[in-house]
Amino acid sequence: YLSWKAREYDFHSNFIALAAQVNENMPYHVVSRLFEISHLHNIRLKDSTILFLGVAFKKNVGDTRNSPALKIIEILNGRVGRIIYNDPHVPEVKIWGERVRSVPLTEKVLKEAAITVITAAHSAYDYHWIVEHANIIFDTRNATKGIKSPKVYRLGAPNP
Repeated sequence: YLSWKAREYDFHSNFIALAAQVNENMPYHVVSRLFEISHLHNIRLKDSTILFLGVAFKKNVGDTRNSPALKIIEILNGRVGRIIYNDPHVPEVKIWGERVRSVPLTEKVLKEAAITVITAAHSAYDYHWIVEHANIIFDTRNATKGIKSPKVYRLGAPNP
């Protein structure tokens, strides 16, 4: 929007355009990191369940328009055994042309997922509890900041 508005006044900002390009490419970077993490742990994603925590566009909202999580899920289509999600603000979402329901966030669900990907840092989540019960966590929102665990990977941070 900023880029479009700036051009309306005959002003072009490379910085704004570059920021938009980075945002558009981030889901591909997340998928790449997800595959790196799976290789580190000898996880065959094609045979695994991946759990996404949060499919909303941003923290504590139910709006999924332009959701990076949905773009990541779309990219992973056919490359992962099973994809499930939990979002306290989005009980149902359309993925791959189908209505998909949010799964309850339980110990069992966390343990069954090979990797849990945090894609919206909702305040309703108990991140200490999630870290305790999940196998591997890929935190794309820095929601687990301050929690030290060898099973937590963060976007842009070195591996634990």
